[in-house]
Amino acid sequence: IIYIYLTYYFNLKNLLNLSQNENQRILIRKELSKLETGLKGEKDTAYFIDFKLSDSDNYVVLHDLRFETEKFSAQIDHLLINKAIGIILVETKNTKAKVTINDDGTMLYDYGNGTSYNQANPLEQSKRHEQILHEILEKYNMKMHIESYVVFLPDVVITNKELPKYFYRADSFYDSIVNNFQKSPMKILGVAAKLITNQILTTREIQNIGNI
Repeated sequence: IIYIYLTYYFNLKNLLNLSQNENQRILIRKELSKLETGLKGEKDTAYFIDFKLSDSDNYVVLHDLRFETEKFSAQIDHLLINKAIGIILVETKNTKAKVTINDDGTMLYDYGNGTSYNQANPLEQSKRHEQILHEILEKYNMKMHIESYVVFLPDVVITNKELPKYFYRADSFYDSIVNNFQKSPMKILGVAAKLITNQILTTREIQNIGNI
């Protein structure tokens, strides 16, 4: 995916150098800025995740993935495979705008000077990605729990006093989900049941799933 982004990025850079149309140049600059912001967001979030989990035997960590089925495709920023939890999908958000997360999960991006627009709920997109992953896992006779999160870089300005459920900051994401897990009796009981029935995956098994 990074290769596709970079190819697109350099093609835009070349087009910017060649274009004599100022309106077109403005649009190209905006697209380049959006790409640069997005790529930085994914890179920085990968750093925070790898810092916590790269040496862990309980996780397999994958970045920048594209999955395809006969009908659909899914572009995933970060995918974590945990022995007990299953698969965790992480959608990265990085923007120069001031963000307000609405009750329905949609987001208002305010760039100032009267420039603002609404973004769709990113969790809805991740839910569609979950369905595609379930379809792929079924081909290998596997069933796994999948959950999705949206992660903002630390310097993104968010107006909400508290982040809604499943929305986190990149630098505290891992600690937050561990803390939430420890406070959830149902999740703890679920892991205990897996231990009793010997359903906790081994390090080799999650590595094999990662390779697939």
